Amino acid sequence: MKSDAKSPGLSRRGLMAAASALAVAQPARAQSPDVVLRRQYVGGPFGQMHVRIAKPAAAGADIKPALACFHYTPGSSRMYEQIMPLLATDRTVMAFDTPGYGASNPPPRVPDMGDYVSAMTTALTAMGHGPGAKPIDVMGHLTGSLISTELAVTQPKWIRRAVLSRSPAFSATKRKSYVAEMVALAEGRKTDMKGQYLIDRLNRGLGQLRPGEGPELYMGAFIDSVTPGHRWVDGEVAAISYPAEDKFPLIKQPVLLFTYPDVTADEWTRPTRLLKTATVVHLADAGPWLWQQQAALIASHVRPFLDRA
Repeated sequence: MKSDAKSPGLSRRGLMAAASALAVAQPARAQSPDVVLRRQYVGGPFGQMHVRIAKPAAAGADIKPALACFHYTPGSSRMYEQIMPLLATDRTVMAFDTPGYGASNPPPRVPDMGDYVSAMTTALTAMGHGPGAKPIDVMGHLTGSLISTELAVTQPKWIRRAVLSRSPAFSATKRKSYVAEMVALAEGRKTDMKGQYLIDRLNRGLGQLRPGEGPELYMGAFIDSVTPGHRWVDGEVAAISYPAEDKFPLIKQPVLLFTYPDVTADEWTRPTRLLKTATVVHLADAGPWLWQQQAALIASHVRPFLDRA
C-alpha cells in the first residue's frame, strides 16, 4: 500500500528545514465563485471531528444529494480540496478527517472499521445528513473506500451511490500476515528516536515528484502522515483487517470504481470481479496526489456518475 520509489538523500537538518519552509507553501486550491468553502468541527464518539465543506453559493442551488468523502491512511481531508469546488456547484460536499488523523480527535483504543463508520455516521447526523434524512452519496480512497463500502452495505437506504478508489480486497491469510507486518513496523518506529523513518518518508515523497512539480505538492501529504504520531498505523490495520472480499458482493447500489496501473496483485484486481454493480474506470496515473494534480479529470468521471437518475 506504500510506494517504494527511490529519492535523493535528506539529512535530519534538511528534514526540519524542508518541513518549515514547505508547510506554508501548499498547492493552490481550486476556486469558484459558484461555491462557498468552509471548515468546521462536529461532535463524534471520540471527540471533535474536523470536516471541510463546499456548498453552492447561489440560494436554492443545493438540489442534488450530498456527497461525503473519506481519505486514505495516514492522510486527511486535504486530499479532496481541489475536487470539492468542482463537484459542489449544485450539492453539498463534505470531506472528513478520520478520527486520529488530520485535525480529528483520536479514539482511546485501536479502532476497527466499525468504529470509523460509527464516527462518520455520528458526524453526518450532527450535520443533518444522517440515516433517516435524504439519501447521500459517498466517496473514498484506500481506507476511505472501505469506510464507504461498509456504509453502503450496512445502510442501503441511506447510501445512494458510492465512488471507490484503489479499494483492496485482501484474502484472510494476507490480512493476518499484513496486519502483523504493519504492527511490527509501527513498533519498530517507536524506537527510532532520531526520526530516520520520517526522513525516509520525506525522501520517498520528494522522489516521486515529476519534472516541473515543486516540493510543496507533497508537503501536505507529509504533514498529514506525521500528525498521528505513532498511531499512524491504526487506520491501516482497520483497513487491512476489513473483510472486503465478503463485503463487496453485498453492495447493491451503483458503484464507480477507480483502478490504477501500478498495482497488479490479486487483492487490487479482485474488486473489479466482486463489485457486481461497478462501472470501472482505469486511471493512467496513481496515488492520492492525482486528486490534487488532476482534479478536473477525476471530477469528469465522478460528476456524471453521481448525476445519473
